[in-house]
Amino acid sequence: LLYSYNRIVSTNRALDGSTLPTSPTAGYSHMHLGPALGYTSADELADVRFYCTISHHSRVIHFKTSNRHIRGVAVSGRYASGN
Repeated sequence: LLYSYNRIVSTNRALDGSTLPTSPTAGYSHMHLGPALGYTSADELADVRFYCTISHHSRVIHFKTSNRHIRGVAVSGRYASGN
């Protein structure tokens, strides 16, 4: 679990990138794989999985991607536009 933000409507709390999330539904933090687990390259990951819900309906968005740029963001948190 890298990102877990249980965002309440009409709130805009600051993101917390210093705490590893421990709950997929009650958390409010994130941590990238580099600092958290010592990964150094996107090439060390096969893919990144996303699982998203919203309180307005019961549908779930659940997918994965092997896109190298997205895997790089999971490792470092840095994203270069235009990639």
